[in-house]
Amino acid sequence: MPRRRQYKAGAARRMLRQYPEKWFGTTKIEQRDIGLLGAVPVNFVKYERSSPFVRKVVSKKPGEDFKQLDWVVEVDEEAKKLVAQAGGQLIGFGNDAIDKVDFQSMIVNVNIVGTNSSGFDWGYLTTSGNNVRVFKGPSESCSIHSWDAMILRDCTTNTSSLKDIPKITGRKWDILAMRCCEDFDRTLP
Repeated sequence: MPRRRQYKAGAARRMLRQYPEKWFGTTKIEQRDIGLLGAVPVNFVKYERSSPFVRKVVSKKPGEDFKQLDWVVEVDEEAKKLVAQAGGQLIGFGNDAIDKVDFQSMIVNVNIVGTNSSGFDWGYLTTSGNNVRVFKGPSESCSIHSWDAMILRDCTTNTSSLKDIPKITGRKWDILAMRCCEDFDRTLP
C-alpha cells in the first residue's frame, strides 16, 4: 500500500501540539496558547498556499510617513526586529536586546482568503506588534530551515470586505502562523 503524502504544515502543527516546549523554551505556555494550538481551523477561511499568511508590517514613527514592509524571507530579520521594537517577543532566536521604538502606529497584517460560503473573497486580520510572538522552531523540525511559529493575538478586521461579516468582525482572533521551510515543496519525502 503506498504511503500517503504528508504535508509540512500539518506535520508542523502536530509537532507543535505534541511538543510545545520545543518552541516556547522557558517561556510560559498560557492556557490561551494551549487552546490555540489545539483549535480546529475556522470554516470561513480557505486554507491553501496563499491563505492565511503573514503579509505586511505597517509602521509609523512620529514625524515620519507610514512604511510598509512585505514580510518575505528576504526581509525576515528586519520584520522580526520591527515586531520586537514594538514590544513583540522573539523567542529562541538568541537575539541581543532590541531597543523599543516609540511607534505612533505599528501593525501586522495577516492575509486570509474566504471559502465559497464565507461572504468575502479576501481580507486582512490585523494586530499591533506588541501582540506578536515569534518562536524559533526546533532544529529537528527540518534539516534545511526550522519550522518557526508565530502567535498573533487579538487580531481584528482591517478591510471593508470583512467588516460587513458579523461573525468575523464581532470578535478578536488569535492566529497561529507557521513557516515550513523556504522551499516550495509542501510535502514531506
